[in-house]
Amino acid sequence: RAFELLSDIPTKLICFSDDMDGFRKVPGNVPMQEELRADLNLPLTKVRDPFGTHAGFAQHNNARLCEFLDSFGFEYEFASATEYYTSGK
Repeated sequence: RAFELLSDIPTKLICFSDDMDGFRKVPGNVPMQEELRADLNLPLTKVRDPFGTHAGFAQHNNARLCEFLDSFGFEYEFASATEYYTSGK
């Protein structure tokens, strides 16, 4: 907010998720360790959600990120690399 307060230039906070990045390592704190090993090197949006709450691991983490940011009450625009790429943005 500092830039917004110090200038008259309109600002927009964009939270960009690089969810096309490769799944390089199975985190030690998630279920389905063995199953997730089969997803190594896939784009994060193609990795199964070990918690079973979303279409994939990236979608699960993106939702958690948005919940976290929402808890602060500021405005932001969420952007997904996968959505941008597939839509041609």
